[in-house]
Amino acid sequence: MAAGVKEQLKTWKDKVAAGPLPSLVVLVSESGTVLDRARDTLLDEALPPAARALNRQSFPGAGSSPSAWLVAVRSAPMMAKRRLVAITDADSWLSEDPPWSEGEEQAFAKFAKTSSPSRGILLLTGTAFSRNGPVAKLAQEHGWLVSFDVETKGHGIEELVTQIFRQRKVSIDQDAVDSLIDALGASLDTLQPEIEKLAAFAGPGGHISRHDIVDMVQRLQGHHLYEFSSAVASRDANKALTVLDRLYRNLIDDRRKTSINDLPLRLLSYVATDFSNMAIASGLGSGDVAALAEKIGGRTKAGGKRSFQDVAAKKAMMNARRFTEAELSAALQAIRDVDRRLKSTGLPHRLLIENLVFAICTRAGRTGGPSRSTR
Repeated sequence: MAAGVKEQLKTWKDKVAAGPLPSLVVLVSESGTVLDRARDTLLDEALPPAARALNRQSFPGAGSSPSAWLVAVRSAPMMAKRRLVAITDADSWLSEDPPWSEGEEQAFAKFAKTSSPSRGILLLTGTAFSRNGPVAKLAQEHGWLVSFDVETKGHGIEELVTQIFRQRKVSIDQDAVDSLIDALGASLDTLQPEIEKLAAFAGPGGHISRHDIVDMVQRLQGHHLYEFSSAVASRDANKALTVLDRLYRNLIDDRRKTSINDLPLRLLSYVATDFSNMAIASGLGSGDVAALAEKIGGRTKAGGKRSFQDVAAKKAMMNARRFTEAELSAALQAIRDVDRRLKSTGLPHRLLIENLVFAICTRAGRTGGPSRSTR
């Protein structure tokens, strides 16, 4: 079982303080809060407060390139011994197949192997990495590769919530902690803002009870994968992108924590099921719900009720009318193409899903609502 977050961050702080700091650092965690704390720990050791504004630079993982990072990190520091260049949301670069341009991989490797740590530190942060990926291997061989395995089951997340309240000089009942996690799920990033609100409400020396949680915390709603696929099937791009953003922000589906790496494939599975049902409905062309329910029955999960098949059939028939047969065929091909890319390329997964939404939902400038069929 993974050590608690507090222990992992303390170990990291000791490692940074012991030094010497390498040229390449990779930090990975599903929790943005943990990554922020780990990055700040490195920043405190690498740069004096007075020189941070002059020697700290950030790039987003998507839309930037190693060529730009290396120019920045090799620039001469000002009023300090080194610079720190941070690459955020760098998952695609931490995969087995980073999107290198010509010559970038060699230049990156040369920097990791030979660049003086007194001149610059290149920091990559993300939610996951592949140990077979070139960046991870370079970090392991010549720098630091640290994965913060946040325990979000059982007592791990409960202890963390209690600890955060204690740091704010607020006590909380155990059943209040349980109610808070039950309402919002075991995602630290989702819990943190609500904890801050509750701590501010109670004030230093205050106390939080289960009744406070019930009164003040609203259970998360609308984070269902089927809402996303339904919006895509009804050609409502605006709603689909809104639900997608909510899912990525909270990583919760019906109070169940999901991984940022699992989410795209799970979303695609729902979309694929809906469009396969719609293609069958289009082929029948009779409007016979019972016949369609029978057709898609074999696709229903084991133990599924006939009523579920009927609902799915009605929804498939209604949505199928929004597409021509050619559009349904193109949508299914696009879904298969995205599935292949999710599993075989380093392209940003969320971008692939967003592009799929636009490819399916838009036609002649339309971004939502029904589309007139030509049949």
